Amino acid sequence: MIRVHKFQRGDVSADTMRRLRGIAPATFGHIIEDGFADGALRPLSGLSTVRVLGRALTVRCRGGDGAAVHLAIDWAEEGDVLVIDRGGDVSRACWGEMTTRAAMERGVVATVVDGAVTDVAEIFELHYPVWARGVTALTTVSRGEGGEIGGAVEVGGVRVRSGDLVLADENGVLFLSPARMEGVLDVAEARELREEQVRKDISGGHSLAEISGAAKAEIEMVEAEEV
Repeated sequence: MIRVHKFQRGDVSADTMRRLRGIAPATFGHIIEDGFADGALRPLSGLSTVRVLGRALTVRCRGGDGAAVHLAIDWAEEGDVLVIDRGGDVSRACWGEMTTRAAMERGVVATVVDGAVTDVAEIFELHYPVWARGVTALTTVSRGEGGEIGGAVEVGGVRVRSGDLVLADENGVLFLSPARMEGVLDVAEARELREEQVRKDISGGHSLAEISGAAKAEIEMVEAEEV
């Protein structure tokens, strides 16, 4: 039996989503410390650069039964990101070419799998963004004996709920609750603007240590260690 939780996709304004699209996850990394998935979750999109923003639709899929993933695709809506908790299993792939094709038909914008995927060449050709821990030829099968959709999951060391925002690029994945937007979005936008000025300052010959304030730190000179 597959359990489907009642869930909401969150109330995020179109303006907030527009503003978020202009901000990299690493920019938030300068101002908050939580919500960042384990760096072992890497993009397998086949693109040198990719940035995704969407609402999480969570799936818990354990062991060799991938039916919950297939059913979740049917529950997905345009703009969703499928976020899949594999319970630590990296031996079997619950995501591949056919799940990718089905998800794209539903308007799903990306998938984050805390586990392995397969059919990497086909996913590359479809230019569909996927983040995962690795690749394997061993796959799940659709038995329908277990799994959950829409409940809280643990992905990349972060507790994720359906409706949370997923902001991901080639550097990693960030999960943000809609309520977290208050107070951090303005700061992140200001940080993006400041970084543009820093680029200009570095190109103009300024020291990064001076720009960042590191040049003001106290320095202690010590003898070189003997080899």
